[in-house]
Amino acid sequence: GVGTAADALAERLWTRNGNEGNDRVAAATAFASDPDLMMKHLTTDPDLIDRGQGKDAREAFEILLRHNERLAESGVTGPEAEKSIVAMTRLFDAHGKELIEQYSSSGGPESETLARFYATTTLNPNAAGIDIGGGRTVADVVNTNTGEALEGYFDQARTTEDTTLRDEALRHIAHIDAAVTAGTTLA
Repeated sequence: GVGTAADALAERLWTRNGNEGNDRVAAATAFASDPDLMMKHLTTDPDLIDRGQGKDAREAFEILLRHNERLAESGVTGPEAEKSIVAMTRLFDAHGKELIEQYSSSGGPESETLARFYATTTLNPNAAGIDIGGGRTVADVVNTNTGEALEGYFDQARTTEDTTLRDEALRHIAHIDAAVTAGTTLA
């Protein structure tokens, strides 16, 4: 929890950023392991990040995504792989709306990140059923957050009079759809 030795160590590891990136993997995993630590350390608010009042949740998410991909490519399974998948999924659960918005706002590398995430989690039969706590699985969390985001974009597209906002919502829907399709191919 907040104020513990684990909190202080994770903070130091994030700041040091050594060991070929593994310091930040360990720190991001620790931050995502506890809701209070996540609230203290990770944010999607650029003003807070600029003022040094939080680490970028998007950066932590991408660090965990790359780590999970490396574990899968190396054939690592079991508790180590599950812990990393759970950490990434919990981070996505806490910041899913903002992450989906960022990764579906344009095509290209942004949508590719979302596709890689889907391939690593809900479209991965070895990961989809992992229990993240509270009786929820990886697939439950990813599908719920994605479904809520899509529902919001569909509502915006249906109800807004502003064609710019409607087009933006339709772009998000298209990029999420493309990410799921690409994720299926990657998985």
